[in-house]
Amino acid sequence: MSIKKFVIAQIAIIVGGILIILIISGIITSNLAEKYQKENLNYITKVISKDIGFLLNLFPDKTFIENGMRNLVVEIPALDGICLRTERNLYFYPKEELTNCFYRRSGVFKEGNEIAVCIPFYEEYASELLEKKKIGMLCAFYNREYVEQFKNAWKLNSAVVSAFLVLFGLTIFIFWRKNLLADLTRLTIFVDSIRKHEGKITNEAKENLKNLHLEEFKEIANLILNLIKQVSKLNRELQRLAVTDPLTNLFNRNFFNLFIHKLMSDWRRRHYPLSVAILDIDNFKQINDAFGHEKGDEVLRTLGYIIKSTIRNSDFAIRYGGEEFLIIFPHTTKKEALKSLERIKERFSNTRFGIDRKVTFSAGIADYPSDVKNLTNLDILIRIADHRLYRAKGTGKNKIVIE
Repeated sequence: MSIKKFVIAQIAIIVGGILIILIISGIITSNLAEKYQKENLNYITKVISKDIGFLLNLFPDKTFIENGMRNLVVEIPALDGICLRTERNLYFYPKEELTNCFYRRSGVFKEGNEIAVCIPFYEEYASELLEKKKIGMLCAFYNREYVEQFKNAWKLNSAVVSAFLVLFGLTIFIFWRKNLLADLTRLTIFVDSIRKHEGKITNEAKENLKNLHLEEFKEIANLILNLIKQVSKLNRELQRLAVTDPLTNLFNRNFFNLFIHKLMSDWRRRHYPLSVAILDIDNFKQINDAFGHEKGDEVLRTLGYIIKSTIRNSDFAIRYGGEEFLIIFPHTTKKEALKSLERIKERFSNTRFGIDRKVTFSAGIADYPSDVKNLTNLDILIRIADHRLYRAKGTGKNKIVIE
């Protein structure tokens, strides 16, 4: 056989092998695309479940929850609708016909132009040491045509990538063989293990990292580890700083700026009574000057604890300034808010801080509709309550002014 024929034969064998591999890869890719589509839809549905769980714990109002569902449907292009049934309530958007999903078990279902993903709905803040309690079922409906577009594109891209990987794999096999292929396998298992366990470094991942031969792969693996640690640390810090004041454990101004306007949009539709109260600790600067900032921090922490343990779950307590606190009472008149504030005032004034004086606060309360006939935003009520706070300060302190 001539060299030319030999070369052509070898090329034909290689091309034939590549075609066979690509066909097999296409079949596998098609199955993987279906699998990953379900996993992605399940993941998105779980994220939706966490968002709704957060809203449900934050402000358990049907209209508020359904407004949150509407926002999610608007923000996620492929999402057509959501429905949630708990032990007590049924929530849905945009139409009640979605509730027929509760006759199904958990899973992914295809019907007509929609894909339904049904998952159990659990208590949002259950302890990690205890089993979470299932309190309902959540279903998300996705536009099938929209989702299929991405799946088909993923298949095409995967086919191209598969072809490239086949050529790359053949080259690797020829030049580096055993160690390189073994390291690729270990690195893949390492990454998959971390992704499967949501960033946690498992014993399987550590073992595969330890057994890597090539320094380049070790550097890649260590870079992934460092990035995961930094992202996890940053994410925890951002979550902590996002809506909570670290000293008093109440909400902070970020929460007020980001969330309260959503509460107002719900109020504009329903026009329920709404009260706000502003509290300011009397002579707080003198306490700091005379007894130090640690004593001042103790006073702030104590007032934060008393406020949080006295108000209802539907009320919002915010550390508004240094020694100034804002409490929002939905569905509450100022006379009803006054009763809650008087309980806080009594508990706080009876608290002893180991200093030679009683610590008190002054407050002002304003509400809709008695103080404001047309409530366009919360700042109007806050200004009125703040004005009454200064009147309480100017007329002897240790008072709550509501008129």
